[in-house]
This record gives sequence, C-alpha cells and structure tokens, in this order.
Amino acid sequence: GCGDINAACKSDCDCCGNSVTCDCYFTDCKCRESAIRKQF
Repeated sequence: GCGDINAACKSDCDCCGNSVTCDCYFTDCKCRESAIRKQF
C-alpha cells in the first residue's frame, strides 16, 4: 500500500484506491497507475 514506503503520505493516499501507487513529494502526495494494474 501507499504507506509501506511513504508512510507520511498514507492518509493522503487512501483516496487513491487499489489501482494506483503513491509518490511523496515534500508535503504533496502524487498518485499514479501501478505496474500491477497496467498488466490488465
């Protein structure tokens, strides 16, 4: 999940859902499609 690496962003990433990955840029949480999702 998003909080595995970017723990500080976990609360922000919760809105991303299971189909995206979270990247943390300072205080902003960016969401992107996960590699697993793109396989389908």
